[in-house]
Amino acid sequence: MLNLRLEPIRKKLTNPTWLQVVQAAGEEQIELSAKYMMTDKEPELQRYNAFSVVILEVQLDVLTGRYELLRADMLEDVGLSTNPTVDVGQLEGAYVQGLGYFLTEDFVYDKTTGKLLTNDALNYEVPLAKDIPIDFRIKFKYNAKNPKGVLGSKTVGEMGICTAHGVTHALRKCIYESRKDSGYDPKEWINIEGGKRAAGTPRCSTTPMDISNTRGTADAFVGL
Repeated sequence: MLNLRLEPIRKKLTNPTWLQVVQAAGEEQIELSAKYMMTDKEPELQRYNAFSVVILEVQLDVLTGRYELLRADMLEDVGLSTNPTVDVGQLEGAYVQGLGYFLTEDFVYDKTTGKLLTNDALNYEVPLAKDIPIDFRIKFKYNAKNPKGVLGSKTVGEMGICTAHGVTHALRKCIYESRKDSGYDPKEWINIEGGKRAAGTPRCSTTPMDISNTRGTADAFVGL
């Protein structure tokens, strides 16, 4: 598409460089961007697999429900990355977006009118700078060129969102460790709901409130 637009420019110039072609096209106000939408019916379209694995360490205050993501290590199969800086940013953003989905963001509706109540920045809580993992490390699978992808690359963002659900498993592990110390059944299944309801983890820990230590914490280490 772009080559067809630039062909008249090339014919006017003598052995032009790419820079000269682009500059001349700009002077003649030729559109230099193009897009293409593929469909799943195209015979050239080929499937491929990609994976991501995350090891996450969290700390939960079982009295207040406050938690910290101490460290996250992510290994991602991005194929042959065309721009590692961009891909790392995509993965970090996708993972934090997933954390918001599982921990803070929530749709609350008025039961009578059906009106959405969490419809602004004051009550629809997205992760902020202090909500991301304190130590966040990302590595790409080495020498993983994708023969079916553009320039050997693979999709990046989706796996970051999907692996974020590991934070619910890590918080559940914290609760189990707390229940061991407080004498409650550590094998009982604890359902951690998404969104703001995830902050209600103290109700699951059944921590005795007459203990002398007013701050109880539990650590969990989980890999997905």
